[in-house]
Amino acid sequence: MKLGNIRLRPAVYGVLATTLAWTMIASTTAAADAAFYHAYTNPETKEAYYNAYLTTDDGKSERKVLSRTEDGNWYVLPDTVSELWGEEMSPYVRVMTQGLTPQPFGEVYLDTAGDRLVGKTGYQNSPSGKFGTRKVMHFEGGSKQVALFVKNNQNGVIRQVSDSGEWPVTYWLPDGSLLMERYSETAKQNEIVRMNPDTQETHRLLLASLLGYDEQRGELLLAYNESTRKTHLYDVRTRKVRSVTDQEVQAFYDRVQGSAATKAPEVPDELEANQLPVKTLEYVQEGEANLTVNDMKIALPFVFFGLNRELYVPLRPVSESLKWKVERSAGSDMKTYRYTVSTGTQSIQVDRSNSKIMGDRLYLNVHALNRLISDWGIEWIPVK
Repeated sequence: MKLGNIRLRPAVYGVLATTLAWTMIASTTAAADAAFYHAYTNPETKEAYYNAYLTTDDGKSERKVLSRTEDGNWYVLPDTVSELWGEEMSPYVRVMTQGLTPQPFGEVYLDTAGDRLVGKTGYQNSPSGKFGTRKVMHFEGGSKQVALFVKNNQNGVIRQVSDSGEWPVTYWLPDGSLLMERYSETAKQNEIVRMNPDTQETHRLLLASLLGYDEQRGELLLAYNESTRKTHLYDVRTRKVRSVTDQEVQAFYDRVQGSAATKAPEVPDELEANQLPVKTLEYVQEGEANLTVNDMKIALPFVFFGLNRELYVPLRPVSESLKWKVERSAGSDMKTYRYTVSTGTQSIQVDRSNSKIMGDRLYLNVHALNRLISDWGIEWIPVK
């Protein structure tokens, strides 16, 4: 469950970072073999979703997702959905899946408003909906990095705007600018900046670390980069900073806990998850763009301009559609990966010089793609 309109700093990588924006409320049944956790409630339909952790008679563990409609009817989601968390994209909620066909390229979301499973790329949209941000963990030379992307929802174009060894702390501000904490190589310390998502131009607000953002009050909780790490509040509207007492800091977090205390309906003690009717979910896949090759259109689940301003295209959907042969070279690993890609008439070696691995997926740059096919184009898909 999202902590109202107050957001806290993510402290871990990957999907676990999203869980810091919501609180799971446990409800253990009388029997010791089942536990239920409220994960999300659709604010429009009031349908509540729960992660269920079950132990079968033979001692095996099962994970299921249950839902309760506003009028009190309970359902279990299909076995292809094993867990649900977060609500950054409400009414789309990230889910863990298994056994879906065709196999998802990346993330899968539950569209709680339409009862669909959607294979798509998720974004945290700006207040106006004109832009969205996405964070992807990857490895560069063996070290863990996190890439930050900004999507222009009006024309569909996606650009990488940063790459860092720390999980980026970002919040959308009411004026549509993006609040970011990043490490300044010049100042050799953390800085808080505002970025224009259209131009990617940044303006420094403070040399400090960002601890939290209260969207309703328009206040940042921050700490200056000095030994005491004393906390302060920054008013986004007036641009004034004031020191705060320990009691005020505690009150800030108490407000967070209070916002998180929205009551979800209790799970009845007699509820049998395995006896509930199964909710029917349609499964669809949505692309970010199309690669046009002659008269063919190939849906691309993710495509982007890198920090070097070069275009990167995912290899798998292209190679599968065009029946290319992809072979991994002997001795290849995450640091020194090498692949041979053959079209039947052309063959190239793919490595770090002409590609990127982003989120466990291989992307070719425009130069590598040009060596494999000569007549192609990209059709970006705006968000409707």
